[in-house]
Amino acid sequence: MKSRQVPVATILLIAANMAMAFYVLIHPEFVETYGLKPGHATFAQAIISPFLHQNVFHLLGNMIFLAAVGAAVELTGSAGRLLLTYAIGAAAGELTHVLLASRSVDPPILVGASGAIAGCIGAYTMRYLRLKVPVAPKFGASVLAVTLVWVGLQVIGAVVTIGEQVAVSYWAHLGGFFAGLILSLLVRPPQMAELDLKHQVLAKMNERSPAAALAAAKKHVQEHPDDPNGLRALAEAETRMGHADEAKKAWLKLATLPGITPRPEDIAELLRTGGVSSLPEVRRLQWAESFSEDHQDLSEELLNSIVADTSSPRRPDALLELVKLYHEKQPDKFEANCALLVKDYPMHAATEWLRSKGWTQ
Repeated sequence: MKSRQVPVATILLIAANMAMAFYVLIHPEFVETYGLKPGHATFAQAIISPFLHQNVFHLLGNMIFLAAVGAAVELTGSAGRLLLTYAIGAAAGELTHVLLASRSVDPPILVGASGAIAGCIGAYTMRYLRLKVPVAPKFGASVLAVTLVWVGLQVIGAVVTIGEQVAVSYWAHLGGFFAGLILSLLVRPPQMAELDLKHQVLAKMNERSPAAALAAAKKHVQEHPDDPNGLRALAEAETRMGHADEAKKAWLKLATLPGITPRPEDIAELLRTGGVSSLPEVRRLQWAESFSEDHQDLSEELLNSIVADTSSPRRPDALLELVKLYHEKQPDKFEANCALLVKDYPMHAATEWLRSKGWTQ
């Protein structure tokens, strides 16, 4: 069994920030001495200021972000890569702050790990562009979309001042973010570069014969069991060889990889092979919601796979999602599913929701 990795560097960085916070409680003058001062910056300030914070909310906010994105950067790269990203993000944030804040009459000192963490956000964005993350109940957005909103807010905060000037260096955030983004483009993690080469080998094997492609895909998955591209190649090779059960196992493994959002075509294959019934209904509901706008046919099939099981506790939820899917698009199916939901679950919360909308009596 593959051992679970521990993000050691992330934990150490959080510990260093927390330790500095406790030290500042005893020596509050430390912030004034070692906060980065535009126009009078020292090397010691540049090293220490990223570990200083204004208050407990500033500290906790940064540490929550570091725990989330720092661990992702470390576990998909290495501890050294995270530390390099953190350091370059901090330095770029400081440099941006010094260059732009020094124009002010009374420029504020810079403290906090925000620039360093923004660098990690930049690296995380490059790694997980297509990953969907929940941003509201029953609504998700890609990491790219969320990041673009975040960048937009930083730009607005940097150029628009409402009321008194606040002690938030938006320019430092942006400087750190773009440094992390550029670093991620220039220096790919060794394991990702290795995977790229192996993916090219898999593609060449496909040109030779189905048997060669299957042998190469099996070897690749043995070495990289959590590589979605490798599992996809294995499933496709098993399908070409006529191994339906083995193909279904590969599609299932791909669909259940942690931190990976399956592609619509992956779900389509899972539905075609009948493997979707082996998946938890909660996951099928989540996928159905995420595909409801751009891939209504997939969403419909996923929901119907739940509705088909009359003993399923998630059946009324699936019926409700079908009703929403058909509303104002397919009146006949809308009415039929409304009637079925009311008939089979007259007192269920899903039925009450229908009544609150005026969609049924």
